[in-house]
Amino acid sequence: MFIHHNDSQSTFDQFGIDRSIVCVLKYAPYYLCFTYICFRLTYLFIINIYHIFLSCDNTTNSIKKPLKHIYHKPTNSSREILSIEYHYVRHLFEKSFERLIKNKNKISLFKSLLYKIYRPNKYFHYSKQILNIYMIAFMLIYYLTFNILQNGFNLIEKFYSFTIIPLLILYDELDLPEPKLFNLKYEMILSCFLTAIIYFIQLLFGMKKYQKHMLDAYKGIFIDIPPRSAFKNVRFMLKNIHYPGYCIAYLTIGYIIIGNMIFFALIALHVLFKHLFLIEEFANIFIPILVIYLTIFIIQWFLSRTFFLQK
Repeated sequence: MFIHHNDSQSTFDQFGIDRSIVCVLKYAPYYLCFTYICFRLTYLFIINIYHIFLSCDNTTNSIKKPLKHIYHKPTNSSREILSIEYHYVRHLFEKSFERLIKNKNKISLFKSLLYKIYRPNKYFHYSKQILNIYMIAFMLIYYLTFNILQNGFNLIEKFYSFTIIPLLILYDELDLPEPKLFNLKYEMILSCFLTAIIYFIQLLFGMKKYQKHMLDAYKGIFIDIPPRSAFKNVRFMLKNIHYPGYCIAYLTIGYIIIGNMIFFALIALHVLFKHLFLIEEFANIFIPILVIYLTIFIIQWFLSRTFFLQK
């Protein structure tokens, strides 16, 4: 394929990255997940102990303190009884997100950008199934990108060797000079990073859309999603069961397709800028076709606007 890879099958070796750094990048998601699990379990353990001591203090205080009239100043026990009601109405006295956005001194730029992707809501929490699906999706994109960069040239030689014959025919037909070896490490790393960034942004906005759709469903607004009554019980259960598999499968297929498209587009741009006369050849072929189509479109628009449309 006229590719020069310096006897190395890894893109990391092309840039001279040390093996220890590659190993750290390879196992970074495992370290992050393990660290999160440790901190989460420690936090839950401390919270449970705190609630146990708090409940013990509340029971002793409620026994010792006498009851008072309802119109008197409320005691601590009455505050504890009204704590559930206060939990559901306290947000009415807080400033809304729109007010905080207007007042630039109250909210930071980081929070305003974060709320465009995810906005915390007290009436909505992601289920464990959705969190696991998105966690697997993020890790899948990361490992697809890492493995392609690690075994990039080996994948190119195995899967793209069929493109040699069309390229040779093209070079013979156009009487092009014999192609020289060139390295595709920049094209490969750019295509992998662009594809990963595109899918990371799509997943983040997908989580935001999921939150919006579920909140609309709680309110009884079914515009972007169908109502529950539109599905039978069996079909609804099957869709819930197959949703994780379809999500991960479509994500993998889409990543591979878009990555290949970006990779070939970068190679085409590299070849065109290296051989500028190819741009002239393509211009001689495509510009007359575009001119003909534009002329036909302008004539049709003029005739329909002048003769066929009536006021």
